[in-house]
Amino acid sequence: MNTTTTTAADAARDIRYLHPLLAARPGAAVSLTRLREVLAGRNYAHSRAVVDAALLDLADRPDVILWAEADQKRLDAADRAAAIRLGGTDRHLLLITG
Repeated sequence: MNTTTTTAADAARDIRYLHPLLAARPGAAVSLTRLREVLAGRNYAHSRAVVDAALLDLADRPDVILWAEADQKRLDAADRAAAIRLGGTDRHLLLITG
């Protein structure tokens, strides 16, 4: 298990690496629920706070989009818990286009 302290920059790098691996197809969004599960796992061991900081930093990049699930009825408790609040809205999905 990774026992070193990770940074937002480490997590952002890992998010960019994992996005195409977790996407159902090229150009598809990834749920923050699934992304957080992987990033918290033994291979990465990023804390919630570190992942949040990385997502907030990435949200300022032109090739990154965080958005809310349009059909809120599709969300379960895990999806709601994994969301990040941005601009007063909970965001559940991540798309990296570049």
